Amino acid sequence: MNCLPTKKPTVTTMQVFTAIKEFNKKHGFSPSIRELGSILGVSSPGSVHLHLDRLRKMGWISSEPHKARSIRIHR
Repeated sequence: MNCLPTKKPTVTTMQVFTAIKEFNKKHGFSPSIRELGSILGVSSPGSVHLHLDRLRKMGWISSEPHKARSIRIHR
C-alpha cells in the first residue's frame, strides 16, 4: 500500500473521514482509533493511523499528539 500523501483521498480515507464526522455528530466527541477500526471493519490500528495521517497531510483534520479523542475536522 502506498503511504505517500496524495491530493485526492482514497475511497477508504474518505470512509474514515465520514466515520469521524458521523461519530462526532452522534456522540459529541471524536472516536478512538479502535472505535474507528471497528466502524470500518479494520482490525489493525496501523491501517487507521495511515488514513488519519493522510487526512492530516491534506489539512482535513488535526489532532493533539498523545491525547485521545482529539481529532478535529477542518473541512
